[in-house]
Amino acid sequence: GRGQWDNEPAWSLADLKGKARAAVEGLDIQAIESLVAGVCPVCGKALTWGEALPIGLLKMVEKRPLGAGYWRVLPDIRPPPELPAEVKHKLYWMELIHRAEVKVATERAEAEALAVASEQQGWWASLLN
Repeated sequence: GRGQWDNEPAWSLADLKGKARAAVEGLDIQAIESLVAGVCPVCGKALTWGEALPIGLLKMVEKRPLGAGYWRVLPDIRPPPELPAEVKHKLYWMELIHRAEVKVATERAEAEALAVASEQQGWWASLLN
């Protein structure tokens, strides 16, 4: 088969009774299905999963259980807006300048260390001779 069911549903969540019904009450089934499919249930964008985080972190944030071990951390935070081209250009140049400054500082520190080592070597040579 194709992995698709073409007939009527054999059962539904509404048919559940007792413990089975209690186990699924409060679950956001659509959100869980969406997460299992790798899609954000809020915005519909594809999810990129990272590694699991310690459950203790959930105690520190406001959250809502979706069920099946999934949690929705609240409040929803919208992504930052796209930066204007002029800001991107300025950030690019700031990064280049920073890299150049780091390179110059590294070269200066290496030169100073070499000068100090050479000077100390001269002192030792004069003491021993």
